[in-house]
Amino acid sequence: MKRLLALQLVVFILFSSSCKAEEWETRNKWIGGAALALHIADWRQTRYITEHPQIYREMNPLLGPHPSKAEVDRFFLLTGIGTYLIADYLQGDTRTTFLSVFSVLKFSAVYNNYSIGIKLEF
Repeated sequence: MKRLLALQLVVFILFSSSCKAEEWETRNKWIGGAALALHIADWRQTRYITEHPQIYREMNPLLGPHPSKAEVDRFFLLTGIGTYLIADYLQGDTRTTFLSVFSVLKFSAVYNNYSIGIKLEF
């Protein structure tokens, strides 16, 4: 939990300035939308893990093997906001690359979770 608070502080300090990067291109809006959808899917699957601690354990070292739902909610809210702030700060192809890599990593996590039986329930 201390690591998560440190991460929050770093994100806040780095991206709390009022500077605004360039306008988002249409392709980045689409990739960002996909990234958000995958982030939400990962969040829901992680909440499913908290409901079935006798079967599953979380592999994210920032959350620990058996986080509470509140810890999961807070983590995904803050990482979602942090991801947007980082993407908004970046420009051009760097933004596209960042969002693409984030999307691939999220897809990998969601697919892996699904393949071992972790459901995606809303």
